[in-house]
Amino acid sequence: MKPALNVLTSVLLISCPCAIALSAPFAYGMTLRIFGRNRFFLKNDKIIEYLSKTDTIVFDKTGTLTDTSGSEIFYTGEELSLDEKVMLKSSVKHSVHPASRLIYSSLADIELIENLGFSEVPGMGIRAGFGVHELKAGRYEWVSGSNPLLSHEKFQNREVESRVYISINGHIKGYYEIKSKLRNRLGEVFNKLSKIYLIKVLSGDNDSDKLKLNEILPEHTEMHFNSLPDDKVNFIRDLAERNQKVVMLGDGLNDAGALKASYVGIAVTDDTSNFTPSSDAVLDSDSFALLPGFLKMSKYSVLTVFLAYALSAVYNIVGLGFALSNSLTPVIAAILMPVSSISVVLFVVAVTNLFGKKLKLV
Repeated sequence: MKPALNVLTSVLLISCPCAIALSAPFAYGMTLRIFGRNRFFLKNDKIIEYLSKTDTIVFDKTGTLTDTSGSEIFYTGEELSLDEKVMLKSSVKHSVHPASRLIYSSLADIELIENLGFSEVPGMGIRAGFGVHELKAGRYEWVSGSNPLLSHEKFQNREVESRVYISINGHIKGYYEIKSKLRNRLGEVFNKLSKIYLIKVLSGDNDSDKLKLNEILPEHTEMHFNSLPDDKVNFIRDLAERNQKVVMLGDGLNDAGALKASYVGIAVTDDTSNFTPSSDAVLDSDSFALLPGFLKMSKYSVLTVFLAYALSAVYNIVGLGFALSNSLTPVIAAILMPVSSISVVLFVVAVTNLFGKKLKLV
């Protein structure tokens, strides 16, 4: 009776799945820590698995492929009075769009005042009220109204560069022209990603940067410009219907719908404290060049979990063999059970760090 009881007790102890249960939390936890140190923040550890399964990457342009901090901005049109500049700066302050942040920065010496009402229409522009005055900034279609200057040459060819038009009380005053600068190492990023993923560009801006993008994008890359937020959502959903698992990288409010519709939505931002509820991850713009490493690390992380499962299974199978043959006492089995769990955890930590160093993320 006693040998049978010893065998039963040893089997119950040695077959405890603790090591298997700890494998995924530790592997993904270590990966989240590595990502966080590199300014890439995921909503939860399940996103790691989703990233590892993706096959298509869709990029927005403005604020994602372009470096806002390196962009130049010029104003053309009627000179804005001091009061108009105050209204403009006080309006764009409330928008997180890259163009709004550029305009805000260009008005560094202008004071701020409270507005009586602010609204932003994704893909179109902003509106703010100041007493009897209304200011609108954004796309030409958004701000245009009755204006005798519409026929003037300075308002022609309005798609040459990225432009933000300004109107006050329905009168177009002029526009800010933004000459964007593509991110550093962008060609290197595309070169690495194109070997594994299908790449597409989906922008709400005009095609003024198309030639520059053609020089660094893989040949025959699909590019779409002048896309409204709904167009982006429909584009992403169409890819999903074709069983493509899409990672969408965009910025802020304009891409909120597309980010949410994607398999994984990543918000690229200059300020990671900006909360983007529709995204699954937030990527600091300074870490954009590390994107290929992050995606590869997600695959390595899932691989680490499977390796840990295999190691745990070997422990349990070998241990069960000894337990069933009555070669283990319950005391030894009780010691081996936590030892196996600790060794699997140490294995996960070591392998994850090894992969992180290989990808230069650690």
